[in-house]
Amino acid sequence: MLTKISIEETQKIINSIKNNQIIILPSDSIYGISASALDYNNLIRINKIKQRNLYQHLIILFASYEQLLSFIDIDDNTLKQIHEYEKNNINKPISFLIEVQNLNIISKNNLKDNKILFRVVKHKILQKIIKQSGPIYSTSVNLNKENPIIDISKLNYFEGIDLLCYDIEFQNKTKPSIIYDVNNKTQIR
Repeated sequence: MLTKISIEETQKIINSIKNNQIIILPSDSIYGISASALDYNNLIRINKIKQRNLYQHLIILFASYEQLLSFIDIDDNTLKQIHEYEKNNINKPISFLIEVQNLNIISKNNLKDNKILFRVVKHKILQKIIKQSGPIYSTSVNLNKENPIIDISKLNYFEGIDLLCYDIEFQNKTKPSIIYDVNNKTQIR
């Protein structure tokens, strides 16, 4: 099913996420294959669609830092580093890799090495969706080792996708987010 991402269509998207459907939708960077991060099986399902290691990390998108901190305990020093890095890269989507000790809701199974990869989204409609659906996994729309698909006419290439959302104004988004390893203070991508 194809739907335009808009305020009017948000409830359909939220319901799809809450029902553990796999969807494609625009993010702050590029189109992503997404599903609820509250069910670990969705991580495996998405990685299977992408034909890669079934347990590979996926970025978890949050609507706000408030929502993030309700799921993950992050110490003040780490949070300060994250905000400082964001301040220095103000107009770029940034995903952060951090070590965590305690997760409040997201399954510990999500962590193969006590690290989590996350991004707090800036896309207003996506914030609204994630605020109501809960955090979502997201990864670029492509098969393993291939370039991300950015042409909306090619997004329906994947089997196993329940809902395809598009955004006409999204055409200039062509690069995935920066990935910054907070603990090692290095940009990975």
